[in-house]
Amino acid sequence: MPLPWAAAVLAALLFGPAPAGATSATAWYRQGLTAWRQGRLEAAERRLTRAIIIRPRWAAAYVARGRVRAAGGRYREAAADLTRALKLDHDSAETYAARADVFLKMRRRQRAVADYSRAIRLRPRYLSYRLDRAAVYLRQGRYLLAVIDYNRVIRGRPRLAKAHYNRGLAYYRWGKLKSARRDLTRAIRLGPTHQAFNQRGNVHFRRGRFGLAAADYRRGLEMAPRQARLWSNLCGTLVAQKKYRQALTACDRAIDLDPRLSAAFNNRTAARQGLARSRSSAARPKPEDHRTGAAGVRGRIPADGPGVGPRSGWYSVQVGAFQNRNNAVRLAAKLRRRFGSAWVRSNRTGRGPVYRVLVTSSPTKVRARRQVRRLKRAGFKRAFAVRLN
Repeated sequence: MPLPWAAAVLAALLFGPAPAGATSATAWYRQGLTAWRQGRLEAAERRLTRAIIIRPRWAAAYVARGRVRAAGGRYREAAADLTRALKLDHDSAETYAARADVFLKMRRRQRAVADYSRAIRLRPRYLSYRLDRAAVYLRQGRYLLAVIDYNRVIRGRPRLAKAHYNRGLAYYRWGKLKSARRDLTRAIRLGPTHQAFNQRGNVHFRRGRFGLAAADYRRGLEMAPRQARLWSNLCGTLVAQKKYRQALTACDRAIDLDPRLSAAFNNRTAARQGLARSRSSAARPKPEDHRTGAAGVRGRIPADGPGVGPRSGWYSVQVGAFQNRNNAVRLAAKLRRRFGSAWVRSNRTGRGPVYRVLVTSSPTKVRARRQVRRLKRAGFKRAFAVRLN
């Protein structure tokens, strides 16, 4: 272990002479924290490195430098600093939580969950760690574990709107719509946000309550009129209500705000087709006809809000194929109640028509494979991704 005077000499050779008042590791550490608060990351890192050279077994200095490096986007180096700090002080819940935050930035979610769990064991009454871990579970699709953590947070802080909102989101993605509506309503009462109105509107839409869904989307737009997703969801709801002119206005607004929002283009196409059919007085399809295209607008309710049938070139998930059309329609109705979207597509073969049951649509194969895993966990073991022609 180097002597203090030798470490000071080494620091001076590496970084130049020390400013007045910075003759000890503590002084360098404090100056590093000051530079960090001022947003001078390079200066903060230099000063903290000096403190570490003088006191190489000071865990707090490694933690501070790790946080500075993470703020600069250098996540691998930050994780290394925080790991070193944990070797020196393995009972620091704050350091475990800080390293979990870095692992999340690196998309290493399982390691982030492990670190949040260690932090919770060290400080079981500190609810922020449970809230962070539940958010990771939600991203991973582990909805039961997310709900368990949110339950614990809500018992400790029953008026925390964020916890009610996130638990409602977990219930929504889990398919438990009544519980989702209850939690989102509670979140709105505690602290209304446009995200909560948007999500409750999605719940109403999946339950077929289009009037309530449109009302929630409009209340969200009163709070955030430049949210393209809200305009797009309102458009999809108006299409379901056959209010095609209003739907076109909403879709145009969504596209103006976000030209890359594919759902808005899909909904606008459905609104134009519906308006054309109403003008030509063409016969509407039967309610049980869930084939792809403009006639299938009622059958399309994606996980993140209202929409229309799958587009050519996109990916979907095939759950089953039948020669009897009624069997395919019954399965599609069951899937729609559970997952929010399903269609029946017919294909001609040498033995006659085959009716394929498809669930969800995604622009990329990666997202379609995620849906395949979700369906297999739900018991549909033969599900597989297909490209739509």
